[in-house]
Amino acid sequence: MGVEQGLLVLMREIEYLSIPLPMAMEHAALAAGNAALLFELAASTLQEGYGVSGEEAWLSALTQTAAWWQEEEKSALATAAPGLGSTDAASQSRRLELARQRVAGCEQLAKEREDKYGRIWRSMGWASGALLVLLLV
Repeated sequence: MGVEQGLLVLMREIEYLSIPLPMAMEHAALAAGNAALLFELAASTLQEGYGVSGEEAWLSALTQTAAWWQEEEKSALATAAPGLGSTDAASQSRRLELARQRVAGCEQLAKEREDKYGRIWRSMGWASGALLVLLLV
C-alpha cells in the first residue's frame, strides 16, 4: 500500500461515490499506508481553509511532505492537482489516473536503479571486506 493505493481510492470516491473532496481525501488516507499524511494534510486544509481549492490543498500537502518524495515523484503527484475538486468527476479521475501511472513509473525506475546499483555496492562491499581481511592477515 502507498500513494498509488491512495490515489486509486480517491479516484473511486470522486468518480463513483461523488462524496465531498475532504471526505474522499480522508478515505484515501486510510488506504495510503505510509503516504497517508499527504492525503490527511490535503483533507485538513480543505476542511479548515475557507475558499481553498482542492488544487491548492493538494499542492500545499505535497509541499509539506516534500522531503518524502524524489523530484520525479513530486512532479508526478503534482499532475493530480489541476481541477481537483472543481472539475467534473471524469476529468478529475483522468488526472488522478495519470498521476498514479506516473508514480508507478517512478517506483519501477527506482527499483531498477536499486537492482543495478545495489549489485555494484554489494560487490564493492564484498571486495572491501576481502581486502580488509587480507590486510589484517
